Amino acid sequence: MANHKDALWQATGATTYSDKSLRGLLYAILGNGAPLKALYLPVDQWDMLLMHLLDKRIDQALRKLWELVVCELDTPALNDFADFLEKHCTSSELIAGTS
Repeated sequence: MANHKDALWQATGATTYSDKSLRGLLYAILGNGAPLKALYLPVDQWDMLLMHLLDKRIDQALRKLWELVVCELDTPALNDFADFLEKHCTSSELIAGTS
């Protein structure tokens, strides 16, 4: 359990707009949140805290795009952040594949 919590707190930032770094951050969210949830920890109640922690780990350009998404949501959830990262991973992979 401690390993999963530590992995969330120490998630590597996506300092570049690359699918690899974004996937790493996405894995930190999904790959470590689910096991904690399976242990009946109230992970769903941590959304605001985790998003605050994790959105500091994306580069400035991506953070600006995230802020535009947040403006459209009543109460953003961690799943919204994960979906946002997934979309940008996919677009980054597509762009890299056409270069």
